[in-house]
Amino acid sequence: MNTNVLTHYLVSVPAIFIVITIHEFTKAAVSSALGDVAPKNDGRLTLNPIKHFEPVGFIFLLFMGFGWGKPVRTSSVYYKNRTSGTVLTYTMPIIANLIFSFIFALCSGAVVVMTYRLNIGIESAEFIRDFFGAFFGALVQFNLSLAFFNIIPVAPLCGNKIMTALMSPNQALRVTHYEKIFQIILVMLLFFGIVGQVLSPLIVGVIDFYNFIISLLL
Repeated sequence: MNTNVLTHYLVSVPAIFIVITIHEFTKAAVSSALGDVAPKNDGRLTLNPIKHFEPVGFIFLLFMGFGWGKPVRTSSVYYKNRTSGTVLTYTMPIIANLIFSFIFALCSGAVVVMTYRLNIGIESAEFIRDFFGAFFGALVQFNLSLAFFNIIPVAPLCGNKIMTALMSPNQALRVTHYEKIFQIILVMLLFFGIVGQVLSPLIVGVIDFYNFIISLLL
């Protein structure tokens, strides 16, 4: 195994734990703020990444670039308005991933600038740029992949919860009947790289936009 591949996995594992924690904790926090007691009762209102770990989704994220964490159980019966509460609860994790993806992109750019401005050895500067560049790059990549992947309206992804919340009860029930079929289709598309072919250009476009903004700021 060459150094680049080893570095990729060394930075990807903690990056995935951080990203899924951001996503699932945000969901738990927003739902709890709206009056839901289920996330706290289930021990999900926490920044402990182990509580949000889901092995299959983790493996897909690590090797396929797209996956999921352990879904937080929420109960809309506690919301004052079930529709708006559900939409907010499942929209905010996506927004959180997008916000943190830009923050980590800024961190990556700042590391590069600092290594050129600080009076340190060439080898040390190169190591810092390579390692932390790879780490923050992984955080950017996985935040964006989790955000875009969760827009897909297949349970238990956020997109499904948002879509069914905006439907009539009868329409939502019909969608639920085909839930397992949709999940199998999605996993197949993910496994054969179709999801990546569709979403990866969007991620690259966002990263290019971030790099443009950061070049103006730094």
